Amino acid sequence: MSRLDEKIEKALLLAKAYSKYAIRDPAYLEKYYAGCEIKKIVEQDFMSKNPSELFDEYWDYFMKKQFPTKKIRKGQRFYRARVGNMLEYGADDDLNEEFVLPYYGNEIIAPPPLLSSVGRFNKAGISYLYLADRIETCMAEVHLQVGQLCSIGVFRCKKGINLIDLNAITNDFEMETWIDILTQPVYGNNQNRYNITNFLSEILQKINDNGLWYKSVQSKGNNIVCYKPDAFEVVSFSEKLYRTKQIRYEPVYVGDSIDKYSKREEVHLSAYNEKIEEQREETVNYMEDWISFRKAEK
Repeated sequence: MSRLDEKIEKALLLAKAYSKYAIRDPAYLEKYYAGCEIKKIVEQDFMSKNPSELFDEYWDYFMKKQFPTKKIRKGQRFYRARVGNMLEYGADDDLNEEFVLPYYGNEIIAPPPLLSSVGRFNKAGISYLYLADRIETCMAEVHLQVGQLCSIGVFRCKKGINLIDLNAITNDFEMETWIDILTQPVYGNNQNRYNITNFLSEILQKINDNGLWYKSVQSKGNNIVCYKPDAFEVVSFSEKLYRTKQIRYEPVYVGDSIDKYSKREEVHLSAYNEKIEEQREETVNYMEDWISFRKAEK
Protein backbone atom coordinates (compact mmCIF):
# COMPACT_ATOMS: atom_id res chain seq x y z
CA MET A 1 0.00 0.00 0.00
CA SER A 2 1.41 3.39 -1.03
CA ARG A 3 1.62 6.41 1.24
CA LEU A 4 -1.23 8.00 -0.74
CA ASP A 5 -3.39 4.88 -0.25
CA GLU A 6 -2.83 5.08 3.49
CA LYS A 7 -3.69 8.77 3.70
CA ILE A 8 -6.87 8.36 1.65
CA GLU A 9 -7.95 5.32 3.65
CA LYS A 10 -7.52 7.37 6.82
CA ALA A 11 -9.51 10.24 5.25
CA LEU A 12 -12.38 7.89 4.33
CA LEU A 13 -12.50 6.46 7.86
CA LEU A 14 -12.54 9.99 9.28
CA ALA A 15 -15.40 10.95 6.94
CA LYS A 16 -17.41 7.91 8.03
CA ALA A 17 -16.86 8.89 11.67
CA TYR A 18 -18.04 12.46 10.95
CA SER A 19 -21.19 11.16 9.25
CA LYS A 20 -22.43 9.75 12.59
CA TYR A 21 -23.07 13.32 13.72
CA ALA A 22 -25.48 14.06 10.88
CA ILE A 23 -29.02 15.03 11.82
CA ARG A 24 -30.15 13.93 8.39
CA ASP A 25 -28.53 12.42 5.29
CA PRO A 26 -25.33 10.95 6.79
CA ALA A 27 -24.30 9.71 3.32
CA TYR A 28 -24.15 13.31 2.09
CA LEU A 29 -22.01 14.36 5.05
CA GLU A 30 -19.65 11.40 4.57
CA LYS A 31 -19.22 12.23 0.89
CA TYR A 32 -18.67 15.91 1.64
CA TYR A 33 -16.02 15.29 4.29
CA ALA A 34 -14.28 12.62 2.21
CA GLY A 35 -14.02 15.06 -0.70
CA CYS A 36 -12.66 17.81 1.56
CA GLU A 37 -10.05 15.52 3.11
CA ILE A 38 -8.83 14.11 -0.23
CA LYS A 39 -8.51 17.62 -1.69
CA LYS A 40 -6.57 18.66 1.41
CA ILE A 41 -4.17 15.72 0.95
CA VAL A 42 -3.50 16.69 -2.66
CA GLU A 43 -2.96 20.35 -1.85
CA GLN A 44 -0.57 19.56 1.00
CA ASP A 45 1.38 17.17 -1.24
CA PHE A 46 1.82 19.81 -3.94
CA MET A 47 2.72 22.49 -1.43
CA SER A 48 5.60 20.42 -0.06
CA LYS A 49 6.90 18.33 -2.97
CA ASN A 50 7.63 18.62 -6.68
CA PRO A 51 5.51 16.54 -9.08
CA SER A 52 8.47 14.27 -9.89
CA GLU A 53 8.69 13.31 -6.21
CA LEU A 54 4.98 12.45 -6.11
CA PHE A 55 4.63 10.64 -9.42
CA ASP A 56 5.43 7.07 -8.31
CA GLU A 57 3.05 6.99 -5.34
CA TYR A 58 0.21 8.60 -7.33
CA TRP A 59 0.81 6.23 -10.23
CA ASP A 60 0.77 3.28 -7.82
CA TYR A 61 -2.57 4.51 -6.49
CA PHE A 62 -4.30 5.13 -9.84
CA MET A 63 -3.03 2.05 -11.66
CA LYS A 64 -5.15 -0.08 -9.32
CA LYS A 65 -8.35 1.76 -10.26
CA GLN A 66 -10.79 0.65 -12.94
CA PHE A 67 -11.57 3.27 -15.59
CA PRO A 68 -14.55 2.85 -17.97
CA THR A 69 -14.02 3.81 -21.60
CA LYS A 70 -15.97 5.76 -24.20
CA LYS A 71 -15.84 4.53 -27.80
CA ILE A 72 -15.44 7.25 -30.42
CA ARG A 73 -16.46 5.87 -33.79
CA LYS A 74 -14.63 6.43 -37.05
CA GLY A 75 -16.15 9.46 -38.77
CA GLN A 76 -17.80 10.80 -35.59
CA ARG A 77 -17.76 14.61 -35.59
CA PHE A 78 -16.88 17.18 -32.94
CA TYR A 79 -16.19 20.91 -32.76
CA ARG A 80 -13.20 23.07 -31.98
CA ALA A 81 -13.28 26.82 -31.33
CA ARG A 82 -10.67 29.54 -31.59
CA VAL A 83 -11.46 33.10 -30.58
CA GLY A 84 -11.10 35.59 -33.42
CA ASN A 85 -10.90 35.47 -37.20
CA MET A 86 -8.60 36.08 -40.15
CA LEU A 87 -8.56 39.28 -42.20
CA GLU A 88 -7.25 39.01 -45.77
CA TYR A 89 -6.87 41.82 -48.29
CA GLY A 90 -7.77 41.62 -51.94
CA ALA A 91 -9.98 43.20 -54.54
CA ASP A 92 -13.46 42.81 -55.95
CA ASP A 93 -13.04 43.95 -59.54
CA ASP A 94 -11.41 47.37 -59.06
CA LEU A 95 -12.47 47.83 -55.45
CA ASN A 96 -10.16 47.12 -52.53
CA GLU A 97 -11.74 44.68 -50.12
CA GLU A 98 -11.12 43.18 -46.68
CA PHE A 99 -12.12 39.52 -46.61
CA VAL A 100 -13.29 38.39 -43.18
CA LEU A 101 -12.64 34.66 -42.81
CA PRO A 102 -12.77 32.13 -39.98
CA TYR A 103 -9.51 30.52 -38.97
CA TYR A 104 -9.20 27.46 -41.18
CA GLY A 105 -6.91 24.55 -41.95
CA ASN A 106 -3.72 24.68 -39.88
CA GLU A 107 -5.01 27.75 -38.02
CA ILE A 108 -7.91 25.85 -36.40
CA ILE A 109 -6.16 22.58 -35.50
CA ALA A 110 -4.20 21.98 -32.29
CA PRO A 111 -1.34 24.50 -32.07
CA PRO A 112 2.22 23.28 -32.60
CA PRO A 113 4.04 22.41 -29.35
CA LEU A 114 6.23 25.52 -29.54
CA LEU A 115 3.13 27.76 -29.43
CA SER A 116 1.06 25.70 -26.96
CA SER A 117 0.18 27.52 -23.77
CA VAL A 118 -0.76 25.73 -20.54
CA GLY A 119 -4.22 24.16 -20.48
CA ARG A 120 -6.28 22.01 -18.16
CA PHE A 121 -4.60 18.80 -19.25
CA ASN A 122 -1.41 19.99 -20.96
CA LYS A 123 1.70 21.79 -19.84
CA ALA A 124 3.03 24.70 -21.87
CA GLY A 125 4.88 23.30 -24.89
CA ILE A 126 2.71 20.16 -25.04
CA SER A 127 0.10 20.08 -27.81
CA TYR A 128 -3.18 18.21 -27.23
CA LEU A 129 -6.44 18.56 -29.15
CA TYR A 130 -9.47 19.85 -27.21
CA LEU A 131 -12.88 19.19 -28.79
CA ALA A 132 -16.54 19.45 -27.78
CA ASP A 133 -19.68 17.63 -28.88
CA ARG A 134 -21.70 20.89 -29.23
CA ILE A 135 -20.98 24.25 -30.79
CA GLU A 136 -22.19 26.12 -27.71
CA THR A 137 -19.95 23.98 -25.51
CA CYS A 138 -16.73 24.78 -27.34
CA MET A 139 -17.72 28.48 -27.40
CA ALA A 140 -18.13 28.39 -23.62
CA GLU A 141 -14.81 26.56 -23.17
CA VAL A 142 -12.89 29.41 -24.82
CA HIS A 143 -14.82 31.92 -22.62
CA LEU A 144 -16.26 33.78 -25.62
CA GLN A 145 -17.57 37.22 -24.69
CA VAL A 146 -20.82 38.73 -25.97
CA GLY A 147 -20.31 40.11 -29.48
CA GLN A 148 -16.87 38.57 -29.86
CA LEU A 149 -16.17 36.62 -33.06
CA CYS A 150 -15.21 32.97 -32.86
CA SER A 151 -14.02 30.53 -35.52
CA ILE A 152 -15.37 26.99 -35.23
CA GLY A 153 -14.28 24.00 -37.25
CA VAL A 154 -15.69 20.49 -37.50
CA PHE A 155 -13.35 17.59 -36.74
CA ARG A 156 -13.91 13.94 -37.53
CA CYS A 157 -12.33 10.90 -35.97
CA LYS A 158 -9.99 9.21 -38.48
CA LYS A 159 -10.35 5.79 -36.86
CA GLY A 160 -12.18 4.47 -33.82
CA ILE A 161 -10.51 5.16 -30.48
CA ASN A 162 -11.34 4.50 -26.83
CA LEU A 163 -11.10 7.31 -24.27
CA ILE A 164 -11.26 7.19 -20.49
CA ASP A 165 -14.89 8.05 -19.72
CA LEU A 166 -14.89 10.25 -16.63
CA ASN A 167 -18.67 10.69 -16.97
CA ALA A 168 -19.28 6.99 -16.36
CA ILE A 169 -17.69 7.02 -12.90
CA THR A 170 -20.60 7.24 -10.46
CA ASN A 171 -21.52 6.04 -6.97
CA ASP A 172 -17.87 6.21 -5.91
CA PHE A 173 -17.29 9.46 -4.04
CA GLU A 174 -13.57 8.77 -3.78
CA MET A 175 -13.18 8.75 -7.58
CA GLU A 176 -15.80 11.48 -8.00
CA THR A 177 -13.55 13.72 -5.90
CA TRP A 178 -10.65 13.12 -8.29
CA ILE A 179 -12.90 14.01 -11.24
CA ASP A 180 -13.94 17.18 -9.41
CA ILE A 181 -10.26 18.06 -8.95
CA LEU A 182 -9.57 17.38 -12.63
CA THR A 183 -12.47 19.41 -13.98
CA GLN A 184 -12.66 22.24 -11.41
CA PRO A 185 -13.15 25.69 -12.96
CA VAL A 186 -9.86 27.58 -13.20
CA TYR A 187 -9.88 31.38 -13.19
CA GLY A 188 -7.23 34.08 -13.25
CA ASN A 189 -6.47 33.92 -9.54
CA ASN A 190 -6.17 30.13 -9.29
CA GLN A 191 -4.18 29.27 -12.43
CA ASN A 192 -1.84 27.27 -10.21
CA ARG A 193 -4.54 24.57 -10.13
CA TYR A 194 -3.35 23.63 -13.61
CA ASN A 195 -0.20 22.26 -11.93
CA ILE A 196 -2.40 19.61 -10.31
CA THR A 197 -4.62 18.86 -13.32
CA ASN A 198 -1.57 18.60 -15.61
CA PHE A 199 0.04 16.15 -13.20
CA LEU A 200 -3.07 13.96 -12.95
CA SER A 201 -3.40 14.09 -16.74
CA GLU A 202 0.10 12.59 -17.05
CA ILE A 203 -0.95 9.76 -14.74
CA LEU A 204 -4.12 9.05 -16.74
CA GLN A 205 -2.19 9.19 -20.01
CA LYS A 206 -0.12 6.22 -18.80
CA ILE A 207 -3.40 4.33 -18.30
CA ASN A 208 -4.93 5.34 -21.65
CA ASP A 209 -2.78 7.28 -24.10
CA ASN A 210 -5.71 8.27 -26.34
CA GLY A 211 -7.38 10.83 -24.08
CA LEU A 212 -10.34 11.67 -21.84
CA TRP A 213 -14.09 12.16 -22.26
CA TYR A 214 -15.60 14.48 -19.63
CA LYS A 215 -18.48 16.85 -18.90
CA SER A 216 -17.96 20.53 -19.54
CA VAL A 217 -18.00 22.69 -16.41
CA GLN A 218 -18.67 25.78 -18.54
CA SER A 219 -21.79 24.65 -20.41
CA LYS A 220 -24.01 21.69 -21.20
CA GLY A 221 -22.25 19.09 -23.29
CA ASN A 222 -19.08 17.03 -23.23
CA ASN A 223 -15.44 17.58 -24.04
CA ILE A 224 -12.56 15.52 -25.37
CA VAL A 225 -8.90 16.02 -24.71
CA CYS A 226 -7.03 13.91 -27.25
CA TYR A 227 -3.44 13.12 -26.38
CA LYS A 228 -2.89 12.20 -30.05
CA PRO A 229 -4.12 15.16 -32.12
CA ASP A 230 -3.58 13.23 -35.36
CA ALA A 231 -6.46 10.92 -34.37
CA PHE A 232 -8.79 13.66 -35.69
CA GLU A 233 -8.79 15.76 -38.85
CA VAL A 234 -10.51 19.01 -39.65
CA VAL A 235 -13.30 18.67 -42.22
CA SER A 236 -12.34 20.82 -45.20
CA PHE A 237 -14.45 23.97 -45.64
CA SER A 238 -16.37 23.27 -42.38
CA GLU A 239 -14.98 26.38 -40.67
CA LYS A 240 -17.51 29.10 -39.86
CA LEU A 241 -17.67 32.33 -37.87
CA TYR A 242 -19.96 32.63 -34.85
CA ARG A 243 -20.69 35.13 -32.12
CA THR A 244 -22.82 34.76 -29.00
CA LYS A 245 -25.76 37.07 -28.29
CA GLN A 246 -25.93 36.44 -24.57
CA ILE A 247 -24.36 34.44 -21.77
CA ARG A 248 -26.75 32.63 -19.45
CA TYR A 249 -25.89 32.03 -15.82
CA GLU A 250 -27.44 29.11 -13.98
CA PRO A 251 -27.23 29.62 -10.19
CA VAL A 252 -26.66 26.46 -8.18
CA TYR A 253 -26.68 26.54 -4.38
CA VAL A 254 -23.46 24.91 -3.17
CA GLY A 255 -23.95 25.11 0.58
CA ASP A 256 -21.80 26.82 3.18
CA SER A 257 -20.45 26.24 6.68
CA ILE A 258 -23.85 27.04 8.23
CA ASP A 259 -25.45 24.41 6.03
CA LYS A 260 -22.69 21.90 6.84
CA TYR A 261 -22.99 22.22 10.61
CA SER A 262 -26.79 22.32 10.55
CA LYS A 263 -26.65 18.65 9.49
CA ARG A 264 -24.87 17.66 12.73
CA GLU A 265 -26.68 16.75 15.93
CA GLU A 266 -24.18 18.54 18.17
CA VAL A 267 -22.13 21.64 17.35
CA HIS A 268 -19.32 23.04 19.50
CA LEU A 269 -17.68 26.00 17.78
CA SER A 270 -14.77 28.10 19.00
CA ALA A 271 -12.72 31.01 17.68
CA TYR A 272 -9.55 29.02 18.42
CA ASN A 273 -7.93 27.42 15.37
CA GLU A 274 -4.91 25.20 16.02
CA LYS A 275 -3.47 25.64 12.54
CA ILE A 276 -3.65 29.45 12.72
CA GLU A 277 -2.22 29.51 16.24
CA GLU A 278 0.68 27.30 15.15
CA GLN A 279 1.42 29.65 12.24
CA ARG A 280 1.34 32.66 14.56
CA GLU A 281 3.63 30.95 17.06
CA GLU A 282 6.09 29.99 14.31
CA THR A 283 6.14 33.61 13.09
CA VAL A 284 6.78 35.01 16.57
CA ASN A 285 9.51 32.44 17.30
CA TYR A 286 11.20 33.23 14.00
CA MET A 287 11.00 36.97 14.73
CA GLU A 288 12.69 36.41 18.09
CA ASP A 289 15.53 34.47 16.44
CA TRP A 290 15.78 37.15 13.75
CA ILE A 291 16.05 39.91 16.36
CA SER A 292 18.77 37.96 18.18
CA PHE A 293 20.67 37.56 14.91
CA ARG A 294 20.44 41.32 14.19
CA LYS A 295 21.67 42.13 17.71
CA ALA A 296 24.64 39.81 17.22
CA GLU A 297 25.52 41.59 13.96
CA LYS A 298 25.82 44.99 15.69
